[in-house]
Amino acid sequence: MTHGVRRIPSGFSFIDKNWGGIYRGGSYMVIGPRKSGRTLLGLQMAMESAKSSEVCLYFTLMRPKDLMIQAASLNFDIQSYMN
Repeated sequence: MTHGVRRIPSGFSFIDKNWGGIYRGGSYMVIGPRKSGRTLLGLQMAMESAKSSEVCLYFTLMRPKDLMIQAASLNFDIQSYMN
């Protein structure tokens, strides 16, 4: 039961199928060892939120330029969603 809290797609079929997506307005911290896919998971969730016209804050220790380079290597166009 979600008690009226809306869920939105995460961009990952496993999460969307098994958990029903992510909670709108929720805060999520992605943790894990180096090279475990934290950035990919966080970017994918942020991109899906932005595509749904949701507001998303993405906190990272990466420099913006490095984040954009990494996103571009995955064919993620994050530039159009940044402001």
